[in-house]
Amino acid sequence: MFLMKNIAVRNTRALGVAVKARRLELGWSQEVLANHLGVQRQWVIRFEAGSEGAEIGTVLKALNTLGLSIIVGNEPARSSEKSAPAADLNDVFARLATPAVAVKPRQSVWPRSKKPNSRAR
Repeated sequence: MFLMKNIAVRNTRALGVAVKARRLELGWSQEVLANHLGVQRQWVIRFEAGSEGAEIGTVLKALNTLGLSIIVGNEPARSSEKSAPAADLNDVFARLATPAVAVKPRQSVWPRSKKPNSRAR
């Protein structure tokens, strides 16, 4: 039996290809996988084709059923691409858990009598 190598999945098409490869590696038909997931065979067909409408819970269940997993992390930026700076997820979650501070709206810097006419053309 051939074991899949770790691959970087950047889109739904690549994820579908990986799932199909693993399913075939196990010798399963689309119908067998669908039965394990409690979905119709058509769902498996669309998922393996890279459909973007698959529910994340069912996708994760499919991966788990096939013995696959998703690892999320930063990857080195490619020289031709601009990417967001790396973030520490613990720091991000800590900031999200902190209640936001209310900020008073700023008053206009224009005095009412000298405010430019926004309707003039």
